[in-house]
Amino acid sequence: MKCGECFQEVGESEIVDDVEYFVCGNCGWSGSTTLKPVPISVAVLHRKGGAAGGGSAAERFSSDFVVDGQSLFQILAGSGDVMGCFVSGEKVFNERIRDQLLLKLASDVPSGRVLLYVCPECTDIGCGAFGCVVKKERDLYIWESFAYENGYESPRIVGSFGPFRFLPEQYESAISIASAL
Repeated sequence: MKCGECFQEVGESEIVDDVEYFVCGNCGWSGSTTLKPVPISVAVLHRKGGAAGGGSAAERFSSDFVVDGQSLFQILAGSGDVMGCFVSGEKVFNERIRDQLLLKLASDVPSGRVLLYVCPECTDIGCGAFGCVVKKERDLYIWESFAYENGYESPRIVGSFGPFRFLPEQYESAISIASAL
């Protein structure tokens, strides 16, 4: 886990019941994360089209991930102009992201993160995107190390957020539903 203050790797932790506790040896920050899997589901995001700043914005329908009852779009992007990584009508793009989230295909982002929320006009990381590291351990999918990145600056880690663990059946079903958008 990365420290929520100085973003250094926190090496030591202690597990009590189903919670892992961390203390950063560098700055003293403390945090915790549940080791229990949390539910994941999918919601649809709608970005209205129309004029924006003298141009025109494309109308988009895309995916939002609801993790443990909370919209990741609201938490990560707030009111930012991004859309979910699964986009209505973008079959090839959706299949590539689906395979990355299911660990069948490596991420094409230099940091190794899979992008969850991307530019609604071009889906390019250069416009800025939110992503996370996806891995599988002990039969659970894990999302961790959330960050905002653009491909030309160091990623900005979203501190004190995640990791999230998902049961395979529920995770794979949510990804399948989202990718079919």
